[in-house]
Parts: sequence; structure tokens; C-alpha cells
Amino acid sequence: MTFLSLFIILRFVMVRQTSTIGIADILVIVVIAEPDRMHFTEGLVLVLTIVFWNSFLNWISYRFKVFEWLLSPPPIPLIKNGKMNRRGMRQEFITEEELKGQLRGNFRTC
Repeated sequence: MTFLSLFIILRFVMVRQTSTIGIADILVIVVIAEPDRMHFTEGLVLVLTIVFWNSFLNWISYRFKVFEWLLSPPPIPLIKNGKMNRRGMRQEFITEEELKGQLRGNFRTC
């Protein structure tokens, strides 16, 4: 019953961007990983609370640009003018090999 409820919530309530994992997703995974520690109703209330706050923060960041700046930091460019941005790579903890692998993977899909 718990997994069916989580499936319905994740499928129909939480709308996710492609290939990203949000904080709410990680929290729901933690709740799924610890089913013995709480009753069904406690888990459901916890998941619904996480979904509510995730939706509310997404809405407020969409509605007010100040909150968008606070809640969603701008992306860090890893390549500038055709060259690797080493500072950005250090900030994101991305090695040269990982970046090249991602570039090769994206090149194949284009």
C-alpha cells in the first residue's frame, strides 16, 4: 500500500524536469528505504509534506524572481569560448575525463 501511494504521488503530483534529481526526490527515497521505522499514515504524511513544500517552493520561485535566484542558483559554465573552465570544474567537482565523457555522450545524441 505504501509503494502504491508513493507511486501515485510521484507520478501524478510531482512533475520533475528531465534527468534531474531534486531534494524532494532524495527525501522520498529515504522514506522508502526506511519502511519499518514508521507506520503507513506517518510515512504518507511525511511524503505529502515533502511534496507540498517542494511544490510550494517551485511555485514561489516561479512567481517571484528573487526567490528563483535564492532557490535555483545559476548554472556554472564548464566550457567558455571553446576551452574548459577549470574554476567551474573545481566548483562542481568534475574531472576533465568526466567532462569529456559527457561531451562525447551529448555529441552522439545530436
